[in-house]
Amino acid sequence: MLGSPKRYSRIAMDNTQVLLKRRPSGAPVAEDFEVVTTAVPAIQSGEALIENHYVSLDAGFRNWMDEDAGDDVLPAMPLGAPVMGLTVGRVLESKHATLREGQLVMGRLAWEAYSIAKDDFLIELEESDVPLHYHLGILGDTGMSAYYGGHRASLLMEDGVITARHGKTQQQVPNQAEGVIPYFSGLAALLPENPRLAAHLETLQTTAAPADSESLSATDPMGQASESGR
Repeated sequence: MLGSPKRYSRIAMDNTQVLLKRRPSGAPVAEDFEVVTTAVPAIQSGEALIENHYVSLDAGFRNWMDEDAGDDVLPAMPLGAPVMGLTVGRVLESKHATLREGQLVMGRLAWEAYSIAKDDFLIELEESDVPLHYHLGILGDTGMSAYYGGHRASLLMEDGVITARHGKTQQQVPNQAEGVIPYFSGLAALLPENPRLAAHLETLQTTAAPADSESLSATDPMGQASESGR
């Protein structure tokens, strides 16, 4: 957790930031980074000041530490700038049209105590008893990737075997059905009020649920819009 709870004041606010000092060679080491203290600037129109409570050290972000690593997903991280990463924090001050003071948010910001955000893929989080860091794990991108990956894999599962379809070809990948059940069991225990999740877990536990690849996008247990635009 970055920083400590404090009463908000625009006067003399210091920010602790972790900068990308050099390009890592292989696994990142401490010497690739630099911790600095800077002043928090005043926000401008269309911006909001976020106090980050947690930052995520996702392994996937290692890719964008390389030079010329920018792609269709994210740009390469510049040297001398705070390391890009997912955070959970609270809006302290806002001149943004949709971000309000006191709002709890998750988004792609940086390894720093305070971030100035515009439209950085921020998602409003509901106030609940769920620990905040869960939104960077099982309830965040990592958990949702595992959820949908496991869900789609289980839809292709028949007699304990996943059939991977690519075009007109099919390839069977041995996999035991019980291998995905522990994940869904843990998620169902964390979210007991989600009937779709409970129903999907019951399906996994009682019978296989095969489906062809064309029907996958229309089968979404979390109630999200399908790829067909519904």
